[in-house]
Amino acid sequence: SYVTTPEITTDYILHGDFGSYITKNITRPSSNSIRISLLTTGTPAPVPLTTDSTDIATFYLTIDEPTSNSNLVWVSQSIAPAFLQAPYTNGTWTNLDETPLPVELTTFEGEVVDEGKVQLSWITKTEVKNYGFEVERSNNSGEESWETIGFVSGNGSSNIENSYNFIDNNPVGGNHFRYRLKQIDIDGGFNYSEVIEMEVIPDKYELYQNYPNPFNPETYIKFSLPEKSKIRIEIYDIQGERVEVLVNKEYEAGYHKVSFRSNGKASGVYFCRIIAGDFIQTKKMMLLK
Repeated sequence: SYVTTPEITTDYILHGDFGSYITKNITRPSSNSIRISLLTTGTPAPVPLTTDSTDIATFYLTIDEPTSNSNLVWVSQSIAPAFLQAPYTNGTWTNLDETPLPVELTTFEGEVVDEGKVQLSWITKTEVKNYGFEVERSNNSGEESWETIGFVSGNGSSNIENSYNFIDNNPVGGNHFRYRLKQIDIDGGFNYSEVIEMEVIPDKYELYQNYPNPFNPETYIKFSLPEKSKIRIEIYDIQGERVEVLVNKEYEAGYHKVSFRSNGKASGVYFCRIIAGDFIQTKKMMLLK
């Protein structure tokens, strides 16, 4: 099985036995037509010659540069039989520019990875004018709560399998999350994927370093709870005096974050302390104005 390299002096483009060929770029052939030759060999014969219809090949032809090749169009196709053999039946030609196929998504799945992050992976079988995918997340059952958390560029038009992935670094606000993809066409049209659900429950209490740090005027404080807990988050200055009780309530198990604003406080070092039952942890923060 092999694929020849197209040459200007010939209109002989492809030759080989059964198989899947990668995309092949070709220039205008000398006779203003393209011939695709298939040689089928083997015992028994790969394509039995019968009166029944048999699909033996599918070809995808794309004009990559329509502006510089304005006269290059796919106008007809014909099947030439082998010498002294029965002719093949002409197949159906579909212009994908006029009747585009949707992006065919074959898989969409997720897994929980390091520190409660969610890695999403999906595969497309075909793509037509695919601009890309917006990744959306919801932490409850209502569609009105969907938010866009990222974007992954598509591969335009493709007839080969393409793999994608995206990592949600901050699935906060609970322990049950729903994800979907908003596939967007180059012309602005869009479709939604199926929804997948992920359960994200940490295995320990943890207070993470605030971000950004240093900060001005606002920073975010993330913490994890392995079970439903009443917590208290307090802010202290460099002298050890408490300047604010940021949180004092019950949270579900999961990853959560709260914001802290300087609100006129002086520049300098501050300490954030979380208390959840017997668990106590402290992080240093820096306010710079």
